Amino acid sequence: METVNHCAHCGKQLYGRSDKRFCNDTCRNTFNRAQRQRAHTAGYDSFPEIFRIIRKNYEILKKHGPDPSLKYESSFFQHGTIEEIGIDSRFFTSIWQENDMLWRFCFDYGWCPLENEGWMICYRHKQLP
Repeated sequence: METVNHCAHCGKQLYGRSDKRFCNDTCRNTFNRAQRQRAHTAGYDSFPEIFRIIRKNYEILKKHGPDPSLKYESSFFQHGTIEEIGIDSRFFTSIWQENDMLWRFCFDYGWCPLENEGWMICYRHKQLP
């Protein structure tokens, strides 16, 4: 009794060689492209969650930070840690170092821990180099 093979992409019955996997070049190419695309995007499943966390961090910084329309560019907080207001400090969009201070930014709002256990939030009016 002969085993009937089917195309790995479209499922049509195959004729010819017994080890044939695809009915034509189009099905073979489409199947292989889809496999490469799935393999390529498999590592990016967590991106929506990361973007959600960064957006949440931004909204918290915007709420607690300085008003961008005013001339001053930073707000100082002396109590607690940045995590206590809900910021996940592992996720940010850029880093900027000024002297001994390491600023972490979520778009145009950033925060920096200070030596005296306080921290500062700033609004970046212009793009930093």
